[in-house]
Amino acid sequence: MIRQFRILLAALVVLATSGSGPVQTMAGQGVSSLVLIEEAVLSDGALSIPADGEVQIFLPSGVPDTALAIEAFSFDPRAGIFAVRMLLTDGQSLGFRGQASVTVPASVPVRRLQPGEILTDADLAPASVLLATLPSSTLRLTEDLVGKEVRRTLLAGRPVPGGSIQEPRAVLRGEKVTISYSHKGLDLSATGRALEDGALGDVVRVVNLSSNRTISAAVAGPGLVKVQ
Repeated sequence: MIRQFRILLAALVVLATSGSGPVQTMAGQGVSSLVLIEEAVLSDGALSIPADGEVQIFLPSGVPDTALAIEAFSFDPRAGIFAVRMLLTDGQSLGFRGQASVTVPASVPVRRLQPGEILTDADLAPASVLLATLPSSTLRLTEDLVGKEVRRTLLAGRPVPGGSIQEPRAVLRGEKVTISYSHKGLDLSATGRALEDGALGDVVRVVNLSSNRTISAAVAGPGLVKVQ
């Protein structure tokens, strides 16, 4: 809502100053220079700023507090540097460079986590991270992390890439499993060995140790697979 108000306010100022030239208004006319630049950063389509993103602007000394509009703008999000030319309230243009950063909240590990560990709330802490450095697959929300199994080593204080975690495995390759089969009141079971890892619901290959036949079965629990 605040961003929408700022965009509307900036648009009204631009409309009021278009045509034959800047209109005469009371002293202090214009929009905050910080607001105009912030909206220019938020409008950068290449950055795809999420709703919870935060923008911080740092202006060089001597820049007027208010301006009428932005005439030209470019932004390098990785370097955190922008170049802007602004239409000032006296009708003149001013070009300058400044710094801007776009950050987003994220849950990051508080310690080094090894493959096979299960993430808990105690393993995570809130952090503010630079959006430009985050791969699109990064998992930022606590609810997307807690209860998952670490697939690749996670470093303390670093955002979690999507490919670094997985659903907890209920069946491990090489371990013995119980093969269950039920049909029309007939319940059978046998001992098998898993040929691949699997989480709940995954279909994995197992070998029946009695018949030495390889079959496919769905993981139904720790050490348990069911033939469909």
